[in-house]
Amino acid sequence: MFLAGGLSACRARTGNRPDHQSDQTRSRPTLQNCRTFFFFPSPEARETNTRPKCLSKDWHCPDHVSFANIHPGHKPFDVITLTYNSKNELCKTDESGTCPDAVDCRAELAWNETRQLQQTLWPAHCIINDPESELDDSLLTKEDDHFVLKGSRCSVDSYSAFFDNARFESTGLHDHLRGRGITRVFVAGLALDYCVKYTALDAKSLGYDVYVVVDATRGTSPSSAERAIEELKNSGVRLINSSEIEKCFKKKKNGSVVAVTLLLVAAALLVRRAKKRTQ
Repeated sequence: MFLAGGLSACRARTGNRPDHQSDQTRSRPTLQNCRTFFFFPSPEARETNTRPKCLSKDWHCPDHVSFANIHPGHKPFDVITLTYNSKNELCKTDESGTCPDAVDCRAELAWNETRQLQQTLWPAHCIINDPESELDDSLLTKEDDHFVLKGSRCSVDSYSAFFDNARFESTGLHDHLRGRGITRVFVAGLALDYCVKYTALDAKSLGYDVYVVVDATRGTSPSSAERAIEELKNSGVRLINSSEIEKCFKKKKNGSVVAVTLLLVAAALLVRRAKKRTQ
């Protein structure tokens, strides 16, 4: 199972969309229940080692291209268009902001040898080695958990735990799961309409049997969450509640146990200091 992290703590810090903060916080106990289930599997699952846990966190440089504060005249949740050249480098344009990785692409722009990518701007969050980027102590973790640090490349965002948004690079999660023989993944965390959705869709495209635990995730807004749910349904992703997870571990007809993982997508889902500020 993979916990998809969100911007709830960052949103509390910046004052953006505060009406959704408490709703997202309510997903914490359900996430912990899911986590506990994967910590203490049945003897059957323990014998076959079929319940590894993976957690992702956003891990951004201070001047990441997705941060609104490096784009003069823009504010969080604005949508801009980024341009990349044939070498997958960010092109210096009116919308590249002050990102230090942007390069001169005038020749390629003239020949239309570039590609464009829509980017939602966010409050600064999950900065590399910042104490506020650490997971909250209330989320149970163990030494054998597999962590995925995503979005560390300054010039491109990464909602999915498998790839960056432009699919320039893989995070290595697919190789990790394939090496463990994993065929089924359960996705939970924040935010439903971003990290959870794109992680689930990528997992589906890679051939996994994918479940999103809907009561263990929240969206950035009700309307956006509804659209995400419809997109997931239409893509063949299964939507379940946490109470239904146990039923998904039924044996196959041949008696074998399906190898599964819990994917917990965590960007700024549970950060210690931000939690204290909201209490």
